[in-house]
Amino acid sequence: MKKLFLLSLIVLLIAGRSWAVSLPQSESAKNGPGIWYVQVYNDDTSDFDIGDVLEWKINNSTGDNDNYVEQADSVDTFLVAGVCWPKAISIGNLGTMAVKGVVTVDTVAYDAQSALHEGTLICTSATNGAAYACSDTTTDDNAFGIAVAAVDWETQTVKAYIFGR
Repeated sequence: MKKLFLLSLIVLLIAGRSWAVSLPQSESAKNGPGIWYVQVYNDDTSDFDIGDVLEWKINNSTGDNDNYVEQADSVDTFLVAGVCWPKAISIGNLGTMAVKGVVTVDTVAYDAQSALHEGTLICTSATNGAAYACSDTTTDDNAFGIAVAAVDWETQTVKAYIFGR
């Protein structure tokens, strides 16, 4: 009976573990929701800085489940992979991206008249690695997050909650 119990416990422990995504062990009521990370490979021609929006680079993957990404550079794309976080990733190197949680995201919002405000759905833009308000600011299927604070005009960034898609 003890062996059956231990075997069941081991199976449950292994089955409850995620091997693809780094999930936070706990949430903090004070510091907000935990951030989920995925390891990726920079297959772009430029370095990623913190906050760059990344998209899957499916055609260049070698077929062995590599997570090849590049800076997102098309408006409202569905290929959004995540946001480079918490460190920059240089060309040809591995790093992590946030796929769920509150992070700082690069934007192309240049002034207070911009469509990107707190509570706005966020999509990709034509500017490499930068986000902007979705074409449909209330129900866009290509949204990867929502702005949770006003845009910081000096740094051209916004705090956003990234959906786990």
